[in-house]
Amino acid sequence: MLININVAWAVDDRILAVINNKKIISYYDVIKQIKFINLITTNKINPLDKDAVNVVLNQMINNSLIGDSGKTYGIAVTYAETLDFLLNLAKTLGVPKDKIIKKAESAGISNDEFMNMVKVNVLSEKVKQGFAYSRAQVSGVEIDKEIDRILELNGKLEFLMYDISISLSNRTNDEAKQHIDFIYKELEKSKNFVNIAKAFSEDLSSKNGGEIGWVPQEYLPVEVIQAMEKMKPMAFSKPIKVGNSYKILMYKEIRPLLQLNPSEPKHFAQLREFVKQKLMFDKSQIVLDEFITDIYQNTSITIYK
Repeated sequence: MLININVAWAVDDRILAVINNKKIISYYDVIKQIKFINLITTNKINPLDKDAVNVVLNQMINNSLIGDSGKTYGIAVTYAETLDFLLNLAKTLGVPKDKIIKKAESAGISNDEFMNMVKVNVLSEKVKQGFAYSRAQVSGVEIDKEIDRILELNGKLEFLMYDISISLSNRTNDEAKQHIDFIYKELEKSKNFVNIAKAFSEDLSSKNGGEIGWVPQEYLPVEVIQAMEKMKPMAFSKPIKVGNSYKILMYKEIRPLLQLNPSEPKHFAQLREFVKQKLMFDKSQIVLDEFITDIYQNTSITIYK
């Protein structure tokens, strides 16, 4: 569902998309969303950049559909959760929350609009996390099998991995490639992997700035290993295709695998929890991809070029 728009920049209320014949997204809405992203991530995305409009419009459609699905499953966002997001944002940016709201007002976003945008953002993340993890089941047998596999890797390397991911679940290969190329361009400008991941990544790790956690080298696909061979810590890769996604990768640290001693009960319990969380994450990402694919198959979206 690639949006390739020749925008009449002067017409702020131009309709860009209609979802299920009722939800309208205008050029004006997209510009405000870009300003919102600039406020909450310290990025400086140009609202007159056609590629930016395309990517953010796609993102807004995603968030709208995911949010609507959340309502179907009874998932909602409380005022406390909205405020918590704002307080964490203020802490990350190192400014009082009131200053963020004032900056939003200076950018033409009213207090009500800003809080609603925060709510949409929180709802989308809450649905993705809640829906995916609640439906990803990991058995004790799977955990035991994975522990045995990890023990065989003792002494080898593991990486503290980060990624920015764009899924092929709801778009063609060319569409996903154009999307990830735009994100890479923004990443080259800002050099802030965590901010860009929070703003654009479709992976479950986006909430944590793209951090996946420690991953044994043997777990990494060949494409990822080949990309990492050209990288240094804290540097990011060019976009590569991995499975059903395009990814930009980064690793922060390298260490010998299994600094824990599995023969000690406490350490073995930590290892078991690590394995459980890793399996849950992997399964949850598959569930999320299937969830988004199903949403798009049951949705009518009209794009105005």
